[in-house]
Amino acid sequence: WQGPTPSSGQQQPSGTVQVQSGMALALRAPNVFSDFVKEKKIAFSFPSGQSRAACLQACQGHKKCQAAVFEPSAGFCVGLKRAGSTVVALPSGKAAAVETWTRLPAEDYGFSVLPQTAYSQRQGLQVFSRTDRGTSSECLDECSRTPTCRAVAFTQNINAKTWTCVGLTALESALQLSGSDSPPTLFLSKPEPTSSKKNVLFLISDDLNTHLGIMDGFTLTPHIDSLARRGVSFKHAYAQVTSCAPSRESLLFGRDPDLTKIWDFGVHYRELNASAVSLPQHFKNHGYFTGGFGKTFHDIANFDIPFSWHQQWPDVKKYSQLKDESQAAAQDLVFNVDRDRQRAEYVDYHFASHAIEHMTQAVQNQQSFFAMVGFRRPHRPWVCPGDIWDRYLQQLPLSVPPRTVPPLGAPDVALKVGFPRLSTVSGAESLREDPFKPHDNDVVVDNRRAYLCTVSLMDEQVGRLLQAVRDLGVENDTIIVMTSDHGFKLGDLGMWGKRSAFEWDSRVPLIIVDPETSQRNGKGRISSALVELVDLYRTVTELAGLPMPDGGVNGKSLAELVRDASALPVHSSARTQAMRCDTGKAYSFVDDKCPNDISIWNGFMGYSLRTAEWRFTCWIPWNPQGPAWDAPNVEFELYSHADESAADWNVQEEARNLADKWHYQPVVAALFARVRSEFASGHV
Repeated sequence: WQGPTPSSGQQQPSGTVQVQSGMALALRAPNVFSDFVKEKKIAFSFPSGQSRAACLQACQGHKKCQAAVFEPSAGFCVGLKRAGSTVVALPSGKAAAVETWTRLPAEDYGFSVLPQTAYSQRQGLQVFSRTDRGTSSECLDECSRTPTCRAVAFTQNINAKTWTCVGLTALESALQLSGSDSPPTLFLSKPEPTSSKKNVLFLISDDLNTHLGIMDGFTLTPHIDSLARRGVSFKHAYAQVTSCAPSRESLLFGRDPDLTKIWDFGVHYRELNASAVSLPQHFKNHGYFTGGFGKTFHDIANFDIPFSWHQQWPDVKKYSQLKDESQAAAQDLVFNVDRDRQRAEYVDYHFASHAIEHMTQAVQNQQSFFAMVGFRRPHRPWVCPGDIWDRYLQQLPLSVPPRTVPPLGAPDVALKVGFPRLSTVSGAESLREDPFKPHDNDVVVDNRRAYLCTVSLMDEQVGRLLQAVRDLGVENDTIIVMTSDHGFKLGDLGMWGKRSAFEWDSRVPLIIVDPETSQRNGKGRISSALVELVDLYRTVTELAGLPMPDGGVNGKSLAELVRDASALPVHSSARTQAMRCDTGKAYSFVDDKCPNDISIWNGFMGYSLRTAEWRFTCWIPWNPQGPAWDAPNVEFELYSHADESAADWNVQEEARNLADKWHYQPVVAALFARVRSEFASGHV
């Protein structure tokens, strides 16, 4: 038994050990393993040296593992392909039972129901009990609404169609009952109150570039602007990868893409490293009530439960019903103006609503929260409410970008046109044979307006969240981060979208509000320091006063820059990567993706370095074994940013690739050496 010593008169649980708050493992002697081997139920096994937590995490990260058996004296750990009454191994979390156990067919369930009388005999342990039909999530929801409830014991018998949900005063209360011949099949617990810690509200948008009102006056974003006036806005923040999932997994696990091995879609870091600790998981491990709403790690429902989240929304069915772009997608439109849809019918509205419920629940239960909201917008298709569209027409005249053709001398591998066609107010353009043929100016302006319109729509939800923080009385106790997974080209350089290594793809907005600094300074500040999204893991952890996790986290803390925007920079450069795959077909300039099977990748990796004066990118022949730095067909790009003004947010257009000019060869050689060094070192 590990954990609180049983008080006088309490029976020490038999065959169960508490790993940490919200985790329970059933212990069995090693001789039971032979039976499982004969029946081919083993998913994996470690003969020795494992901890209880490592054993459970290994099972959670293995696709075929449904339960874990752990023998403590030798550290023997076995993952089982089937789970029944033999083993209980479940972590805390609202949806843990749904994610971990309902993958089995109904006939494989061997769960038994603990009679209600077993609870009633334990005076002072039971808070409530229910026998009506329900799910484990509903059981935990009731516990969450009950202040004195700290844990639930949930049992179900699929064949008998019976359910039992009992609220208990502590997780240990559930464990004390586990010596019964018919133990409850699931223990779940809520975090202990941690109200003295700073809360975290982490906002991340999809495809958001730095066209924000307070940054360049380009967009109507009053709520993001108000947030920036309370914190620090980083003028030169850069994503590690210019596509969604790889960037988010790098940010949330605090590791460079070449360490996560996530460069495109098709695989997730949790599948490659079950023991990795994500940023929200780190807070969850320190008692925070964590919730992920919307597109967090990626556009996947129930992802990284039970590791990172106590609560997550949406589930797959609800999300597919609420996606507000279905009509536009069906008509192959990049954008459309919708004058009939109510705000509550847009999916980001629901992400914000569930996050507000999460924060409210945490405050009511005197818990510190880590709430992450991943807004869908401004990802295309750009479904724009008619009233916002009209506001842009009336208040903010738009024009085409300063440069609408690719950089002179840029190698083909660097270019991604993005969309094979754009939309018009009346429909979609015809497909163009030449992807770089200029669009009509009015088409370009309308599509830029539609993108900005969805940014304003997203901004409204930021406003709802900020108002909720104020209404809950925790504004002075909450760290707020606002950023994007990567940038986005809006016809800049004749291209639309992401997945390149240019400034518009790589650069992201980043606003950080620390309540202590915000109270002291009272106005927004701008930092010109070069920073990276991978820095946020260490930054938020330090601002919250938590210890850093043991190893495996890249980046540097920006906490000192948050406290003092004029502090010395932590980096002399910022790094970005972009992937190009040879799929065996003719090279395409449109926004194609690499195949899901990493083993067949063969193409180029764009390693890009942004310094105060230059953007330097080298396209290296690459396969899953790594880059061929010394190959003869390496391609180089060099663009000057020396003339950018420190007083505004305007981006100096990358109009001419200077890498082939003889008088810039010393610069190319020096930056190529830095690229090899800094991408290999992890910028630690």
